[in-house]
Amino acid sequence: MQTPLSKMVIEECRVKLPYEVAQALEKLPGWICISAGGGRNALHIWALKASPDHFLANVKLKRKKGEETIQQAQRSEEARNILLDAGVKCLEQLFALEAAQ
Repeated sequence: MQTPLSKMVIEECRVKLPYEVAQALEKLPGWICISAGGGRNALHIWALKASPDHFLANVKLKRKKGEETIQQAQRSEEARNILLDAGVKCLEQLFALEAAQ
């Protein structure tokens, strides 16, 4: 549901709102997720109807997802370092080395 606000809404924002506000709204998605889990089954709300609490819920979800992404990146970096230290090209080769010992 990461579709942007419609062009008609953006045009109306440009006419009726201060420039800075309109510019910020152009960057918003049309719908925001406000329930844990995300994805198609999660609760989404139209950005134009979202309250400050809805946006706060979205902020918390995005921050949590960001932290999870950073943790996954750290795991990938650790795996890369293990492969480099062992001088192998993939985990499968690492298992073969361990089995041979």
